[in-house]
Amino acid sequence: MKARWWFGLGLLGLSLALPAVSQGVPFRFTPPASLVAAGDFLVSWNDVADDDPIVTPTCITWYYASSPDGADRKRLTTEAREDFSTGFRQRWTPVGPFQFDWTIARDRFGREQVSYLKGGRQCGPILYNREIPSRGVISCRVRPTGIKNEFGIGFRTQPNESGFELRNRDLELVLLDQNRVVHTAPLGEAALMNRWYWYEISCRTQARTEVQVRVRVFDEQHQNLLVSFDRTFRPSDRALLRDGGMAFWGPLEVAEVYIDTWDARWVDGRRNLLKWDTADVPNGKYFLLAETHDQSRRQVFASPYLVEVRNSRTVAAQ
Repeated sequence: MKARWWFGLGLLGLSLALPAVSQGVPFRFTPPASLVAAGDFLVSWNDVADDDPIVTPTCITWYYASSPDGADRKRLTTEAREDFSTGFRQRWTPVGPFQFDWTIARDRFGREQVSYLKGGRQCGPILYNREIPSRGVISCRVRPTGIKNEFGIGFRTQPNESGFELRNRDLELVLLDQNRVVHTAPLGEAALMNRWYWYEISCRTQARTEVQVRVRVFDEQHQNLLVSFDRTFRPSDRALLRDGGMAFWGPLEVAEVYIDTWDARWVDGRRNLLKWDTADVPNGKYFLLAETHDQSRRQVFASPYLVEVRNSRTVAAQ
């Protein structure tokens, strides 16, 4: 997997994989059965004891790096990843009268060539050609463009065109169920135009009648939490209680998209387990990094072990 140009090269001041004493998440990696990854690699951990109340929802973002300080860290792939380096039409379908307004742009940042999906104000939605798990998390790096800060991210979209949407409306972030406003939040620093942000949308069904949606917006380095809210509600269409798709509305640019499960990204998930897809990871030995965020504190934990990646496709080509 290519290095990410947007991460700084400075030291991150990572914590060791030891429980926090007074605040934050008591996080600890569980020793794996094997330290060799030749495809999918299972990662497990302990975070909050069963009898500990979760006062503030805490999310986990996963990386791998060649050193525990994370100077060259890269985002870890679980369910799916898209960086638009090979185009988009095999995995994405634009709809509406201005389909060809969705294009791939490429910029060079230092030594790194970065591809991103670009859509203008007149574009209709562009749909992702696979369903997102019903307990799924969409994480996308986006840059709002245009005269106003207005774009949309659809999730749990259905064949009958129903779905939820997270929409920027100038200085506000709005959660919509069809056209019904579920929640609004001020964008604050995230309202600045022509900057990259990480938008993360987590959605799961509760008690077969409600959905819980957690939204977080981070800065470009995914270090500062700018917007956060959590809402549970009954959807207007029962079809929205099951799996659905994803869509973008412009004007915006999308550099990367990750799909994860709720359990892999939230401390209050059912299972402390994820499947690391190492298919595009260069051969080598890597530390795993777990970055936790609650409303007020960021912590990073490095695994006390190294995982040796033996990529079968890379080996075959050698």
